[in-house]
Amino acid sequence: LPAYRWIDFPAYWGGSYIVTAGHTCSSAFGVTGINGAATYMLTAAHCGRGGSQWRTGAVALGDGTVVVNTLGEIIPGRDLDRDGAAILTRDGSGSHVYVGASINPDMGDLGSNTGVRVGGAANSFEGDLVCTGGAPSGTICGIRVAATGVTVVYDPPMNDVGRVTGMVNAQTVNEAVAGQGDSGGPVYSINPSSNSITALGIISGISLGPNDQDVRPCRGWAPANRICSRSMFYGPVLDIMRTIGVRINT
Repeated sequence: LPAYRWIDFPAYWGGSYIVTAGHTCSSAFGVTGINGAATYMLTAAHCGRGGSQWRTGAVALGDGTVVVNTLGEIIPGRDLDRDGAAILTRDGSGSHVYVGASINPDMGDLGSNTGVRVGGAANSFEGDLVCTGGAPSGTICGIRVAATGVTVVYDPPMNDVGRVTGMVNAQTVNEAVAGQGDSGGPVYSINPSSNSITALGIISGISLGPNDQDVRPCRGWAPANRICSRSMFYGPVLDIMRTIGVRINT
């Protein structure tokens, strides 16, 4: 069975669907501990605390066998200030991010099974163009960084994440850039000359705006109750990695 956004296999890639106890998110980037002893997948801290096992989606084969993979559990040292966390992946994390089509569970669509290599990590600057890659939305590019160093208050808090600081806001004028289920997914820039991407951040949340003026029709998987926005916030990956004590896989 090939790996897809819906059902990833070790070494795990970013941009895939992950679930625990009914709560769904996306993975961001594969990383390794500073001492090189363990590998992890980055995701958003608001997705969960330690103790719960994060899994891929499940696929039923023709003989009735159900295939599902377990990534691992979130380690205690989360970055609550920038909404970052790491899942300990005992079977290994890779150096790629899925690009292309989103998942669509309603239609049995497993999403993209192709990816691009992560060449490094960097900071974001106002005016930069970035891409997002949450599993429900798929790859969305042409998103412009509007502000850095932003403070956001999520009310009510989720899994100890309420007030986040040093965040980046990126947006478009008319189209959705992220939505529910994309939390924890990758934000990156493209390096055409080296056929690679640069890791920039982890999707944290979306803006609804006054009177829901930022809400836009979802791209990718679009069930009736899913909310998406033209404006999203992400935590800087360099700061998150520094806090947790990991380095990007390349």
